[in-house]
Amino acid sequence: MFIRVVLASSLTLALLSGCGGPGWGGLFGGPQKTEKWRIRCYHREGPNHEETCKQVASLLGQVKDLQARKIQVVTTPKSSTVYYGEYVKVPSASGERLVFPPDYLRDMDLIQRVVINQTPLFRMAKPELVTTGTAIGGGEWEVVRCPGTHTLQIGVFYSTPTFQERREAAEEYVKLLREEGFSAYYWHEDAKSFVFVGDFDESDLIHTAQGIQFGPRVEQLIARRPEEFRYTLENLHRVKRTGLSGEMTVPPSILVPVPRNRSADRDAMPAATQ
Repeated sequence: MFIRVVLASSLTLALLSGCGGPGWGGLFGGPQKTEKWRIRCYHREGPNHEETCKQVASLLGQVKDLQARKIQVVTTPKSSTVYYGEYVKVPSASGERLVFPPDYLRDMDLIQRVVINQTPLFRMAKPELVTTGTAIGGGEWEVVRCPGTHTLQIGVFYSTPTFQERREAAEEYVKLLREEGFSAYYWHEDAKSFVFVGDFDESDLIHTAQGIQFGPRVEQLIARRPEEFRYTLENLHRVKRTGLSGEMTVPPSILVPVPRNRSADRDAMPAATQ
């Protein structure tokens, strides 16, 4: 939970937030985009992956209460994936966050319970974001390209009922930071986008009896923009949350290991909690 939100104050954040307020409306000069999701039902790699997925899609299309026209097979040279439907998240009962709509919950439950030849073939079905557009910087600013072993996480972006351009916002923030001379990077997950600054290595992590502390190079970077780089901002706001001690504080920025490929497991990269 969080108790209050304070807009971070700096030139960069002012440029990003504009006059749209916390809802971010009009940030990019046009109507708000809406994130779309689909159900990733089945994935196959190796020989005959396309043929296998087309057969699986045909069987899925015969399931009662599912619509064959909503099934899609996406194929690459190395793998194929069967998808179902397209969904847009809706505001929760409290209006504070976005949740999947009832038709998604119904379809997901039905798909996961399908049994073919006594095998629950789709029990691992999961939601997947439908991504579109071209990344700013042509993808060269993804954190996987960071030359260091660690980088400083300073921001997390996520969709809300009034803001669903978190991918664009993260990339635009990185662009502005780079224009001001910082080594900045972004990383997109299905539900969140992250922003990082700095190229560091193991020597920048000081191990003490109290835990890991930042080395001089990290502190020097933070000192250049303490109002931004000292914290992990959420949608460019300082948000107080309950810490391990039970005290309400703004989550600090953290040094995280750099993944080396897009499929790298981000579980090792702790992030602010939504």
